[in-house]
Amino acid sequence: MVRKYVLSGTLTKKELKEISKLLNENSSEKTKSKVLSLFTIVKCPANKSLLKQYLNKRYSSSIRDYAYEALSFFPDNEIRRKAIEKLKTTIDPRKHLELLKSNYKEGDSKLILKTVNRFKDEHKIEEIAISLCEVYENNSTKECKKPLLALYLKMNCAIHRNSVLNLLHNNDVLPKSVLAEMKYDCDEDTRKLFHKIQRKAGNIR
Repeated sequence: MVRKYVLSGTLTKKELKEISKLLNENSSEKTKSKVLSLFTIVKCPANKSLLKQYLNKRYSSSIRDYAYEALSFFPDNEIRRKAIEKLKTTIDPRKHLELLKSNYKEGDSKLILKTVNRFKDEHKIEEIAISLCEVYENNSTKECKKPLLALYLKMNCAIHRNSVLNLLHNNDVLPKSVLAEMKYDCDEDTRKLFHKIQRKAGNIR
């Protein structure tokens, strides 16, 4: 229910601050887990050091995972290094990609491309798509082209495919070959994007 309220924008900053106060030693593991799961969706108003303490192995794996993902809203060199290292070998790239949302640096696209290329499973590809779109929505760069195109060629979900195409277009790196395919896409929004781009043909690459 809390997640529903957050997604609909009904929780105020004051309410979020009050909720964050539940992250204390007197709260149960269940409460901490619920609160931390909330802060994977919206930025925790507390200091990031509070979240970091829940990465300790004395806490359950779910609490550690939620705390790790909640840190995606904060720039942090230590967390960035951990995410980069994990992406090289992980079988769950989604949560580590999330960490680059606030910690992306030019050149990261090379590792991200390798990550995309390592997976074929449809479910994993959709998870990567969700996280990677967030990363590039927060970090506009032309180097998004190679990883997003590699992802596009593996995707079946029309909604996320449209998000990828929008990012390629907004960063002025949408190939003409992909643009031509968009005219016949099953997704109405993608076809609308095609016609929008056609009207501004000077931006096509």
